[in-house]
Amino acid sequence: MELAETKFNIPFMRYRHFFVGLSLVVIIASVMAWFAAGKDKYGVDFLGGAEIVVRFDSPVAISSVREVLQNAGISGAVVQEFERGKNEFSVRTRAEQGEDAVKQIRLALEQVGGGKITVLQQDYIGPTVGSEIRRSALIALCIALVGILIYVSYRFEFNFAVAGILALAHDVIISAGVLVMFGYEVNSGVVAALLTIIGYSINDTIVIFDRIRENLYKALKTGTVAKKSKNLKDLPAIIDLSVNQTLSRTLLMSLTVFFVVVTLWLFGGGAVVELSFTLLVGVVVGTYSTIFVASPIVVTLENISAKRAAVVQSS
Repeated sequence: MELAETKFNIPFMRYRHFFVGLSLVVIIASVMAWFAAGKDKYGVDFLGGAEIVVRFDSPVAISSVREVLQNAGISGAVVQEFERGKNEFSVRTRAEQGEDAVKQIRLALEQVGGGKITVLQQDYIGPTVGSEIRRSALIALCIALVGILIYVSYRFEFNFAVAGILALAHDVIISAGVLVMFGYEVNSGVVAALLTIIGYSINDTIVIFDRIRENLYKALKTGTVAKKSKNLKDLPAIIDLSVNQTLSRTLLMSLTVFFVVVTLWLFGGGAVVELSFTLLVGVVVGTYSTIFVASPIVVTLENISAKRAAVVQSS
């Protein structure tokens, strides 16, 4: 079969079973990490609680901040230094501390000995509101996936849409799992990052699907394959050709986004560390799934559809 020339000739589909198996293993590990973390993985946004961001006039050690909070009876507080040398710290507590937590934290921090304290930000979210935000975030993710399923089904075929959605679910599960494995908390910024990953990954997947459809049309037009039911044995080769033809674009786009996100993660400070880390993992996983997960699922679903059609015809 000769359709077009490409400078890459990597037989991705030959190793599809290995990469799909690898993805299943990582997904299982991610799900186990997610449930093993329990409610401790959620931030103040989702669990409720207080957060205060302060700046000290003089340098203070993070251990001193933790010590005064513990001495003040504020247990379980999460202290994070935004950027070394700027004397900015974030202190978060769970909702059990009550609405007076911000005031208690501020009074305790005045005992650290870092000079004058400037409050940059302070918030309190009740446990009921936190639960509502968590539910809204889950609904937002589901709506995004259903919307993409409808759009891709309209634009391509149902099997392509299902493959795209499964690849997106793969990206979201692994990104969230790796986030928890590395000890980061899940907050509203992470949800924003996951929604961004969904949009980024499906965009790249659609480009490859579009090229597959184009090459499939050329094969039908030139008579390389006579009708769709006979395409299945050639489908892996058509997918390999399509992935190789778009590989330069995929790598170029992924690397440019990757370097931007790495920079944000390294120098963005504590306020965006969870968001940037989620994006970092999502870009890598999304690029991987575009090449090694979405297309193999299309081959599997097309084979299943063909076998069902054959059974219906023979009955």
